[in-house]
Formats: sequence, structure tokens, C-alpha cells
Amino acid sequence: MTGESSHDSREPDPTPNPGIDAQKRKTILTGVVASAAFGVVYGAVPADTIIDYVVIASFVFVAWALIIQWCLLNAQQYNVQLSRGFKVAAIIVPGPLVTIPCYLLYTRRLRGLFSCVLFYALVAVIWLLNELAVRVGFATVT
Repeated sequence: MTGESSHDSREPDPTPNPGIDAQKRKTILTGVVASAAFGVVYGAVPADTIIDYVVIASFVFVAWALIIQWCLLNAQQYNVQLSRGFKVAAIIVPGPLVTIPCYLLYTRRLRGLFSCVLFYALVAVIWLLNELAVRVGFATVT
């Protein structure tokens, strides 16, 4: 061995940084609180009104902003240089469904693939539970 590390250089290591970890946790917590707040507001407004659509648009904007912020913090932690096109793609392309899995695959390689499978499994479970609730009568479709 000529001083080379046994670490596979194709998979980046996160730089230990308690500040970035705290910011990432704060971003996730903000998303959870915002989701709950928007859920309460959305449940309180009348359906199919302009206020209903403003609440939905506001939630989408806040969610995408938080997702992009988390990705930028994560890229900083993993020492990954993202292109300027990433931010544009995260806004134009359906961010959570396409851009984030691509980001995870780019930064984490094989571990990113596992994260993507878990993400899509979670989306599928939520969708199935929603369908079940509608069919059983716990929720209504408007």
C-alpha cells in the first residue's frame, strides 16, 4: 500500500459538522410543522374556492423551498458541487418525485438507490392508505 486509504472514493463521506446537521434537522422539523399547519388551514377552508388553491400553492412553494434547502445543506456536508441547473430542475421538474431521487443517486450512489426505494415505498403506502380511507368512508373526495 502506498498511503492509499481503503475507502472507496466513489462514495463521498459526509464531513462531520454539527452546524450543518443542526440546520438539516431544523429544515426537516420546519417541514413537519409547516405540513401540520397547512393541513389544519386546508381543513378549515371551504373546498374549491380561491383560498383553497392559495393554500395548496403556498404549501407546494414552502415544501419545495425546504427540500431544496435540505439538498443544498446535504451537498455541502458531502462536499458535492451541485450545478446551477439543479435548483432550476428542482423547481421546473416535479421536485420530490424526480429531482430528489436523482440527487440522492448522484451524491450517495448505491445508498442513494436504497433511499429512493424507501422514498417511493413511503409514497405508495401513503397513496394506498388514502385510497383505503376513501373506499371505506373515512374520507371523502371532493
